[in-house]
Amino acid sequence: WNHNIDWSPIQHCLELGGREGGLSLWLALLHQFARKKFVKWGNSWRYISIEELTLFLEKFNSYEIKATGFLSAFGRNESQQRLFATIDDLFFNYVIPDKWKYVSYGIAQK
Repeated sequence: WNHNIDWSPIQHCLELGGREGGLSLWLALLHQFARKKFVKWGNSWRYISIEELTLFLEKFNSYEIKATGFLSAFGRNESQQRLFATIDDLFFNYVIPDKWKYVSYGIAQK
């Protein structure tokens, strides 16, 4: 991730009041380790942090960032991911910090 990237073209393309979404896929060290160990492409993947997403979105007039999911990151197939996502919604999203969650996302307004 290059913090010095000029994001102004994205801001320029938006009309005043326009919105832009951002997505960050970041995981705790445990999930990153598991991804590298058990998934062929795991070594080539790079997760950005909520802090990095914030650096991108703070260039806009206003922004909001949310995060969700933890256990669902460990699902090996669609059925497991859905089951684990339900458990995340009922429990993990309330008890773990956002920086440990699987997906963070944001919306920004020019």
